[in-house]
Amino acid sequence: MLSIKERLLDNIKEKDICELIVDHVEDISLNENVATLLIDKRYVINILQAHKYIEVIVNWVKKAFGENVATTLRLAHPHHWHEREMLVPHAIFYG
Repeated sequence: MLSIKERLLDNIKEKDICELIVDHVEDISLNENVATLLIDKRYVINILQAHKYIEVIVNWVKKAFGENVATTLRLAHPHHWHEREMLVPHAIFYG
């Protein structure tokens, strides 16, 4: 039986997007009507938006898992601030 990631990769024909998914998608969780792709780097989401690959990925998810499945892209690990970094002000407003 194929895993969820392998089922999606079987439907992808473009090499660029396939490489991005193989390299940077950590997990694909599939609920009733939502497929969530956990992406490890923020710049990958920027690449997908810049080249308009998001629409293509949504169509492939629908082809692989059904027409009624929605797609969500999420960052896998948001940046966690260390204690020392939280003490330093990142923006100072002088009114």
